[in-house]
Amino acid sequence: MPAGEVVHVLFLKKVVPVGEKHIAFIKNVLELKSNDCEAFAQQFKDHGNFTAAYPDGTVDRMGAQADVEVMCKNHPSTGLVLTRVFPDFSKGDLLFEEEHLVADRKVHALWRTHSCSKIGKIVRSNILFGESASVPEHVRQAGEQFVTQILEKGSCAAYSRLAETDVTVRLHGDPHQVTKGGQTVIDGVSNARSACELKAARERRMTTSTSLAIERVYYDAGKNELTLVAKKQITTVFRPGMVVDKPTAVALKFSKTGKIQVADFYETEVLHLEKKWGHKYGKQDSISSVEQKHDYKKVLNSWWQHALSKVKAKAPPKEEGLKSLPPLVQQQKCAWLEERERLGEVKWLKEKPWYDELVSLCTQREHSELQHLPAAVTAKKCAWLQEKKHSEPLEMEVTRVRALAMICIKQQTAMLAQQPAVQLSKG
Repeated sequence: MPAGEVVHVLFLKKVVPVGEKHIAFIKNVLELKSNDCEAFAQQFKDHGNFTAAYPDGTVDRMGAQADVEVMCKNHPSTGLVLTRVFPDFSKGDLLFEEEHLVADRKVHALWRTHSCSKIGKIVRSNILFGESASVPEHVRQAGEQFVTQILEKGSCAAYSRLAETDVTVRLHGDPHQVTKGGQTVIDGVSNARSACELKAARERRMTTSTSLAIERVYYDAGKNELTLVAKKQITTVFRPGMVVDKPTAVALKFSKTGKIQVADFYETEVLHLEKKWGHKYGKQDSISSVEQKHDYKKVLNSWWQHALSKVKAKAPPKEEGLKSLPPLVQQQKCAWLEERERLGEVKWLKEKPWYDELVSLCTQREHSELQHLPAAVTAKKCAWLQEKKHSEPLEMEVTRVRALAMICIKQQTAMLAQQPAVQLSKG
């Protein structure tokens, strides 16, 4: 199993069981809304903060359970079907979408809720009933352009063009962050762009194609906030030709100047994951961090043993003409090389006649990618490398890491070479 797929398994083992709990909770709430408004209102904390906005521009502002019950009775709905569920995983926040019938007409609704686990109730919610037809044109254009540039094109310059300098970016369920941990709130346009560049570079190593289709648009006029529900489709180096669907949602709050002030990214949709993987990874009790660590080691050890048993049976790369191969094939061979290096098979690789040629190819590809990154991103990578040299020296056996080391050394040399010139100019 390739390293990328090991991480994917760990991701599924974490998000599918959590997702099942959220799905069960939401389905219960929606069922009560259709059949028992009094019981529905009991799911909300008394003296909470709840709003419901409708396509005609009216807004219900509710604080008490009695208010929620009145809203439920005044706006009856039947045939409720859950379509999208985006948990936060680190907090009690949920973004979910449902469709229902109003006078035999299908209507979508977007819910954003925050629940308190101690009392088991919703303490804050905002519901947008119906897609928005009256979105300001400049808001719609900016939102669609931003989402397309970031999620489909991987063009992080969109932050500089479309966001405020003090923009706040919040990641709700970012797959890398959910699996390995990391920052969930990013402040400032330069930091947001740098984080975006790192993510885009990481995804480019694994994906061969990406497309994005915006499915529905919701607009909260009171908050000047646009939410886009979309479907991202990718193909990866691990399964060439197989298209993977990744539902996603992005909520963008705009400032008075028309730029993005807050961006909330929801990139883990658990309803489709539960349908696809629930039979394998679902219905697991929550486990402690110690057990999670043991489970992580168990999966990695299984991957290691499997890889070692298959290494001789797997056909090595062809010996000649690597640079003449299509870019996709080159990418696959470099991914294969990195996998073998991380398994500690460098000695075996060096015995092969094609090793030097393959290393040269992959080094050139990595150099080409690194040279297009902003200086701030490269500096962060070099700082990461300096830390890894001491904590994980085996990382230096990986061709991609050695390519980064060469870039970092060149930068340090260039900086040192400039210092005497600066001193002379001062004199």
